[in-house]
Amino acid sequence: MRFYVLTLLIALFSFSSFTSARELPQDFVFIEGSTFRPGTGDRQNGDLVRIEDFEILDHPVTNREWKDFVDATGYPLPLHWEDGSIPEGKEEHPVIFVNRYDVDAYLEWLSNQEDRIYRLPITAEFEYAARGDVSG
Repeated sequence: MRFYVLTLLIALFSFSSFTSARELPQDFVFIEGSTFRPGTGDRQNGDLVRIEDFEILDHPVTNREWKDFVDATGYPLPLHWEDGSIPEGKEEHPVIFVNRYDVDAYLEWLSNQEDRIYRLPITAEFEYAARGDVSG
């Protein structure tokens, strides 16, 4: 079974130490695991953190992607979407004003749709992926 991580502005992550680049889900990027020191400058913690290989969605979950979920499940719309519509011109913007329960419902739906397990990344995974070059 493969595990995938979702970061909805969260950004979408997927996790699997068994995936090759040929097997990546669409829009995911493979991140090779390693160790790194979280934080920056004076706020850098002295402890090394080990991150395993994982995949991450190359963009935050968009309003359009969230609408697919809402349309498929009847899940309540974000409150700022008037008349059931994404604000004009914001279709490809990250979804906002969703809470952890909304995200849990989205993750469960997406996992069932794609026969993969998606989850939110832990803080260290997100920081590691966001840094890009993590040497040192």
